[in-house]
Amino acid sequence: MAARRWIGALPALAAAAVLAAQAAAADVQVRRVDAHDYPSIRMMVVLPRPTQTPPTLAVDGAPAAGFTAQNLGAQQSVALVIDSSQSMHGATLSDAIRAARAFVAAKPSSDQISVITAGSQAATAADFSSLPDDADAALAGLKVDPRYGTALYDALVLAARKLRANGYPGRVIILVTDGQETTSKATLSEAVRAARDAGAAIYTVGIPDLTFEPGPLQKLSAATGGRFYRAPTTSALPGIYTAIGAELRRTWELEFFTAARPGDTLRLAVRAEGERATAAFPLSADLESKKGGSSPVLLGAMLLLGGGAVIGVVLLVRSAVQRHRWNKHELDF
Repeated sequence: MAARRWIGALPALAAAAVLAAQAAAADVQVRRVDAHDYPSIRMMVVLPRPTQTPPTLAVDGAPAAGFTAQNLGAQQSVALVIDSSQSMHGATLSDAIRAARAFVAAKPSSDQISVITAGSQAATAADFSSLPDDADAALAGLKVDPRYGTALYDALVLAARKLRANGYPGRVIILVTDGQETTSKATLSEAVRAARDAGAAIYTVGIPDLTFEPGPLQKLSAATGGRFYRAPTTSALPGIYTAIGAELRRTWELEFFTAARPGDTLRLAVRAEGERATAAFPLSADLESKKGGSSPVLLGAMLLLGGGAVIGVVLLVRSAVQRHRWNKHELDF
């Protein structure tokens, strides 16, 4: 992937440097915090072990308001993005397909899978379905694109848009590629933005060849809360898919509301299974000009009221957040 493609993503990534370090043991990992839907804040955390008990969250020393937790491994939609460009010819594509089919066969019955190809253009090979046969048939029929080009970023944007329209709360994109971005209309920063808009984490799997550049794949994953995997050979792909599935079962998306003002810093503390991770998340001053006028008042009421009134206010705020995308600013771990 050419350096010019991902240079636009650097400001958001550099901003993450101001976040405080996690607990030294890093048994609980905070992968991402974003204020995309301010005053709703979302976090992605990875626990040391799978558990049905969600982590707890304190903000500025008090329990988080309007707190919800969703385990990504419980019920998820996964977009498999397979590089089908000419560099994937022969055993490379065959092995990638075989590993993806094994992943589909082993998925929980409730999970939905979509298959998208990144050849000279991005294309949908299979729409989301919980029936493994649908994705399996699409994967079995994949061929190398006869035309030149690798539209990785366009494929990620397509996957993100499909995920955004999907009803499952757990949303994941898995990209398998051996090459470089060459023909997309979208940029790396636009692919990241689309994934964030969809609330999706991108897991990238790189199969090194002579022109392989891991940097852009690493940035795609880091910017969305996923992880980059290097496959030394295609024989490593089945194990990588297994590792991704295991990690998703330990991954939780947390959401809460804040009455903090733009320019304030949120002090976050996540606890799970006796482990703890902390972070400091600054709310950009830019939120001041992009937020709606009345929602901070609603949030203040939410924090002051109790019982059923809190639920009512939370619902009002959620409705307002859906109508107004005030903030397009996220910071990532």
